[in-house]
Amino acid sequence: KPPAMSGAQPLQFVPFVSAPDVAFWCELGRRKLEELGLDDAPIALRGRYQVTAHGRAPMQVTLDSTAFKSAAPGTPLSPGSYPVHGTLVNTNTLEAFKSLDKNALMEREAEALREAIARPDPTDEGEASAAGGTGGAVPSLARCLLIAFADLKSHQYFYWFAFPVLAPAVPFVAEAARPLHAALAPVPASAVRDALAAAEAAAGRALPFFAVRVHPRGVTLAPGGVADAGTGTSVLAPGTVEAAPLSAWARWCDDAAAAEGASRATPFLCFRDPCTDPAHPGWPLRNLLMWARAQPGAPELADVICWREPPPAIAPGAAYATAAAGAGAGAASSASAS
Repeated sequence: KPPAMSGAQPLQFVPFVSAPDVAFWCELGRRKLEELGLDDAPIALRGRYQVTAHGRAPMQVTLDSTAFKSAAPGTPLSPGSYPVHGTLVNTNTLEAFKSLDKNALMEREAEALREAIARPDPTDEGEASAAGGTGGAVPSLARCLLIAFADLKSHQYFYWFAFPVLAPAVPFVAEAARPLHAALAPVPASAVRDALAAAEAAAGRALPFFAVRVHPRGVTLAPGGVADAGTGTSVLAPGTVEAAPLSAWARWCDDAAAAEGASRATPFLCFRDPCTDPAHPGWPLRNLLMWARAQPGAPELADVICWREPPPAIAPGAAYATAAAGAGAGAASSASAS
């Protein structure tokens, strides 16, 4: 079992809300008439969620007319939107819709999630596409399942949404969330923003899930960092914040475990959080924690940053995030599971 944490409580998550728009149903109707006919085989979809500056915005997963075409891995989304890959099962009758085996379909989605958490970086759609997935599903930590019946004669649409997650055998627990500026002090929270922007530029893609580490003291590194003109080595100044794709997190945890005293760089598990609740993280964290606990040598506690600032292209504003909770594996505000 993980060590006891003072004030730790079971971690609760704010769920997604489905938001298919009229354009999505119109496109489904068109495809049913012109392409699908009576074919009721599962269809790949991609919805999206957004991180906004609006304090009361619901955590919506939107599906529009592009949900079918954008399901292909690597298809870009507009700035500030992050993918939710999933499956549509469109039945031919209302009776078939009502009698569909939802448990079997959910198990298929669960298998896609298991494949995702087995990957070093399940957010890299290019790598995931090359490897393939269950029934052609794109491995992803954020997934949805949509069951529908389109009654084209009456222009009525019946549907059922689910946002599958893998559940731990023992619930995650977490300390109370704190504002990021308090958790990182004296390092400014804006340093995370700058590091994330640099990491996304280097990766050539948005990072809905990512890793951050904070160096409390100056440190000399292998290639990477800022080159010292006098020695030719790579150095990081005190308080430097690094960000990288998710695959760096496990390696940085190993580095932290091997470091001593003040030289230890603190790794953070991070995600772009569409939730605005000050006390609870959003739904995407659930599968991120399951991914973290599946990593070889994952620590019993993990520091988590719920990054809630929209990209500059969407809305400027103060960086706000919470060091929220962890994985079966963290600390300033931490979470654990056995």
